[in-house]
Amino acid sequence: MSLPWAITASSSTASEKTHEEEHMRKKSFIPFMILTLVLIPITAFSDEGSSPPGGATGHVRDIWGSSATDVFAACGADILHYDGTAWSHMNCGVPHSLYGIWGSSGTDVFAVGWEGIIFHYDGQIWSPMENTSYQFLKFITDWNEALFDVWGSSETDVFAVGVIGFNFSFGIILHYDGKRWLRMISGFPPVVHGVWGSEKDNVFAISYADDSRHYDGIRWSNMNCGTEALLNGIWGSSATDVFAVGNEGTILHYDGTSWSSMSSGTTAWLKGVWGSSGSDVFAVGYDEVWGDGSYEIILHYDGVKWSIMKRNSLPNIEFWTVWGSSGTDVFAGGVDETNSHGVIYHYDGISWSPMELS
Repeated sequence: MSLPWAITASSSTASEKTHEEEHMRKKSFIPFMILTLVLIPITAFSDEGSSPPGGATGHVRDIWGSSATDVFAACGADILHYDGTAWSHMNCGVPHSLYGIWGSSGTDVFAVGWEGIIFHYDGQIWSPMENTSYQFLKFITDWNEALFDVWGSSETDVFAVGVIGFNFSFGIILHYDGKRWLRMISGFPPVVHGVWGSEKDNVFAISYADDSRHYDGIRWSNMNCGTEALLNGIWGSSATDVFAVGNEGTILHYDGTSWSSMSSGTTAWLKGVWGSSGSDVFAVGYDEVWGDGSYEIILHYDGVKWSIMKRNSLPNIEFWTVWGSSGTDVFAGGVDETNSHGVIYHYDGISWSPMELS
């Protein structure tokens, strides 16, 4: 069944960004409908316009690696791999755009994305994993789902977060125990953009800062961060040193007891954060200059204050994610809005330079 207002995969690139921008402006809430359902077996994946292999088309939404010579990047409906020398396409047959990627090792990697897809890499091939969290609702009512981030404490303790609903109105958190994915929590209003934890019983799921969640190993509870800004990325060096970044230059810090605001010196939309330690942290995003498009921004924290490393030098470049194997081997990924091609820049401890994505 296809409803006139439903968002379909054939227009995923425009729809995905429109969805995110809409959530940056407002929170919406649609009450659950009472449905009489006839459960019918369905496949977990459809043929709704997978992207052809080749070409770094689409946003580089997330980067993760097991080492400096084993790095993965989620780029549109493909996954790129870096072996320490060059990036190459893995051409893994993903049907929709990917948003998040994480692994417990180079032979146990998870990627999540549009329509709730989850793929797994065993060191040899990528294969789809079954996600039945809301497939029955999607089949009957075009109930949409997108997973934005994935993180785990081990190969048998993995969390995926995102959004579901007619208007992408409900947050969702899934958990993988090494055998199957199960829905842990859903139905609360906000989109859930990111997930990170210091260990299995100390996990953070970020949304609008006043609606984020914390997991203590038993249950999820509300975690008010003291601001209404939409948070996009989270990372920590320990349970008492956690950073979250978001819209309007928002940077928050958690000391194990409470969240506090940090001065970023910018009003840019910050999308990703990562560090080699608590005194070597990078945050990336972009500024939207009225009438002049988007420009990149990269911030750095030295343990005392945030400073701008790179800003407004790359027209139409938006950074969405950052990850590194060390403080002198850092990757920032995003998109060139002039051609919708993914971009990755590398920091060697001295300067940032573009990388070739063949």
